Amino acid sequence: MASAVKDPASGLPVQWAVQLGAFSKAEAAQAIKRRAEQAGFHAIVQTVPTDSGTLHKVYVNPKLDRAEAQALAAQVEKKLAVKGYVTRYYP
Repeated sequence: MASAVKDPASGLPVQWAVQLGAFSKAEAAQAIKRRAEQAGFHAIVQTVPTDSGTLHKVYVNPKLDRAEAQALAAQVEKKLAVKGYVTRYYP
């Protein structure tokens, strides 16, 4: 595994995660979070205020290596039939 890349602004390691979706309803986000957890993934919901309302973003298994996150996206799609995408993750 490559050494972790640090974010110049925070000094913290850059993280990547597979985002499963962004939902306006918390219940929808919790439902996909439960599905991911039942499939063996560590799922996280982040609530984010936006100009058009609150979004509940669902991520799985943050990684320090982008290639690992991309491989994880394929596993997620196979197990959950959800096409997530790899994005920067900010805890």
